[in-house]
Amino acid sequence: MERTTSAPRPTTHDILRRRRFFAAILAIIPHTLTESERQVRVDMCRKLLDRKRTVDWTSFIIAQNEKSLEAYTKGKKFNNRQKVKHAVDEWIASRPSSFWMNGISALSSRWRDVVAKEGHYLDY
Repeated sequence: MERTTSAPRPTTHDILRRRRFFAAILAIIPHTLTESERQVRVDMCRKLLDRKRTVDWTSFIIAQNEKSLEAYTKGKKFNNRQKVKHAVDEWIASRPSSFWMNGISALSSRWRDVVAKEGHYLDY
């Protein structure tokens, strides 16, 4: 997204944080995780799956592929923070509620996939 908007990464992340958006899972995971890194990944996914069963916290998470935002801003250039914020706000408003629900609903299955693949790289 930073490359597409020509906005610095901290600016983009700050805007998303202020809107109470939080990263649910990294979209890019190194192909060469060590055994201990894979185990940490699997353990974290197991903990998230356990937590999801007991607490309704997924309603606070926006988990959708950023490619949609990247496509929305493709070719646009922003020369100040306010213009980046406006573009992100427009994009958020343009998405139907199903867009957000699909991303949130996919979390559990993705965490299960990580556990099933023992932390190895997943290609969605």
